[in-house]
Amino acid sequence: MALLNYIAPDIYVAIEHVLYNKNNRFIRFEINMYQDASKEVVIASKPFEVHGRSSCKKVQGTAVRPPEHIVDGELWIVAPEGEGAWENRDGMFTQFKENTWQFWMWAPHDYVYYVPTKTYCWFLNDDMVQVPSPIIYDSAWWDSWFAPNLVLDGESNLYRQCYLYLKTCPGFEHVQDC
Repeated sequence: MALLNYIAPDIYVAIEHVLYNKNNRFIRFEINMYQDASKEVVIASKPFEVHGRSSCKKVQGTAVRPPEHIVDGELWIVAPEGEGAWENRDGMFTQFKENTWQFWMWAPHDYVYYVPTKTYCWFLNDDMVQVPSPIIYDSAWWDSWFAPNLVLDGESNLYRQCYLYLKTCPGFEHVQDC
């Protein structure tokens, strides 16, 4: 699988050095950029690493008080100056379960999907930080690209799935197949 016109006109890109672990939901590969299709002169190389987690908490948002319409199981983060049932719980996760609010502190490097920004984030020190692309921390996303039935299928293969995944990433919108 190769692509043409990535970053600049006539740049030839090939997916190489693929390491895939289906049990740990992990894939690492490089795209090597060449001067032309002969693959004799390497211009640059860029690594990609993708992980699939078995679960990812979905955080509905950050608020100072419980939502007006409580949905059992929804996960929230208590904003500073929490009010009502969330008073003195600043910065904690909260979830309404079994007719009561449950609270707990996040752990460093907890991964969440933050609904308001539609991004995957992790907690680092005291901050929620967006997970850098192209890392995926959601099993549904992983399975749409790198599930064993896709990468070991008679109609597809690991390189084709890497190629299809890359075509969805920023910077690959205008590449041509070659």
